Amino acid sequence: MEYRLAISSVEDLDTHVARSSSASIEIPELGVRIDPVSSGESFISNVEGVLKRVRNILEQSLRTTDDDAITSKAMDLLGKIDLMMDGKFNATLIMRDPLGNSFIAGDKAERTEYEPDAEGN
Repeated sequence: MEYRLAISSVEDLDTHVARSSSASIEIPELGVRIDPVSSGESFISNVEGVLKRVRNILEQSLRTTDDDAITSKAMDLLGKIDLMMDGKFNATLIMRDPLGNSFIAGDKAERTEYEPDAEGN
């Protein structure tokens, strides 16, 4: 299954998200993609929680790099996440789960079946 949620307001951050270890998450406007791994973590959260997870990864990369390009990109993404949290930056949360064990629960969430390509996308 594939779920898409247009994030365009602060209220959208409360939309429930359940991700199984087989699901990928993508936020194209941020260039963020979280692929499933064999030891992947399942979680139940909301959109705000997903954004906080992305924020934590970015902050961790800032602590461990001295590359100016990576630092600049991470700071740009953190700024966009802050704008999303304030309802001032629109984005799309896409979750794909080939096993169909994940979902986005909300009136705005669109659900479709999809066929993964050769790379599992």
